[in-house]
Parts: sequence; structure tokens; C-alpha cells
Amino acid sequence: MKNFKESYKKERQGYFATADFSHNANDNGVAVKFFGASWAVPSAPVSPNNTALLDLMIALRSNTNGTVLASTLTWYPDSQAWFASCIYSDGGIDFTSKGRVKVEPGDILEAGISFVKRNDMYSYIAHFVGEKFNSAAHAIKTTSAMNIAGVLFDAQPPEYINLPPDECVRVRNISVELPMLGGLPNPTDKIDWEFESGGVHTPSGRGGVLVDDSIGAGEIDFYFK
Repeated sequence: MKNFKESYKKERQGYFATADFSHNANDNGVAVKFFGASWAVPSAPVSPNNTALLDLMIALRSNTNGTVLASTLTWYPDSQAWFASCIYSDGGIDFTSKGRVKVEPGDILEAGISFVKRNDMYSYIAHFVGEKFNSAAHAIKTTSAMNIAGVLFDAQPPEYINLPPDECVRVRNISVELPMLGGLPNPTDKIDWEFESGGVHTPSGRGGVLVDDSIGAGEIDFYFK
């Protein structure tokens, strides 16, 4: 089974928090109806001659075919700016991106990924809240339900000197909406996050830190220092 690092961009390195909700699937195979979070755009990296490409994202992934749909904040070193977009990867090397909306440090981003319906395929849409981000909304269809949630920060190259000067970025209001089971609300109230990291070594030794594992208002912090 591919993990997020393998499914999205194999060369990327950073912090990855994932939670598998497959055991919560309903009769249609859907376990996650909505996955969302918010965060403030970090400061611009200050390292001279910085060439690092940075991504902060929430994503859903299929544990069957490896497809990934993500709402993503990216630092593009060629533009020396942050941009919001939504990205879909088919589980291989190909991916499509919608929108490249410039945002400023301190802007609050609200991102979400929703299951829409199932006919012959599963339909999902990733988006950011606000009219400004309409061009970034990415609707896709896939042959498999996406039941693994991820909150990810990755960097290439991964040296911490290329990261923003802030202490950390706080990904807040992490929420997952689960389907009804047997006509009753799903009893799950905590998210069982698993963390992995690679490449980025901060002076404090901290990487991804779980602050709140609640299913309706969780928080994960990613440290840069």
C-alpha cells in the first residue's frame, strides 16, 4: 500500500500525519464525507538564494489505487511568493493542479475536501473557502473511495534553513465528517493520527506535533525551528 509520500511526489521530504478511516466505511465504501482544516500562511523564507519548494496541505488518499486529492499551499521560489491550489494525483507520476492563487503571509486559509456522490465512480471536490479561490476548486472522479486523511508539510530541498522564520505553523480546526452507520451517527470522536518524517531536521528536534486529536476541532503543529 502506497503512503502519501509515494503517492504524491516521491522526491519530497518533510512531516506527514495520516489517519486511516477505512474501518468506518459505509455500504458504498465511503468512510470520509468531509475533511477540512485552517491555517495561517507562514512568513516568507528568508534564506538567501533560497530555491526550496515548500508545500503545506490537507489531503485524502485511496488505500486501493493510491490516488490523492489535496488542498495545497505552496511556496514557489521562482516567484518568491505563496500560492493556493488544489492538486490531484492518479497514484502514479502524473498530477493535475487547479488555480494558482497568490496569498500573503498571515492570511487565514480554510480548506476542505468533500465526497460528492457515487455512481459508476466516486466523485470528490477539493477547495479553499472564499470567492478569491474559485479557480482552485478541483472536482475529480476516481474508481476507489479515498478514506485516508493526511496533513502534510514537505520541502525540497529539506534543509531547515530554507524554511519560514516562524517557530511553527498551526493547522487548526481539523475536522472529519463520517457517514452514518446502520442509520446511526458514527461514534468515533478522536482521530488516530500516525506521524512519519524524513529529511527535515530542525534545531529543536521537533517536527509534526499533535496538539488535539478531536474529530471536530483538532490541531497539528509543524515546527520550522
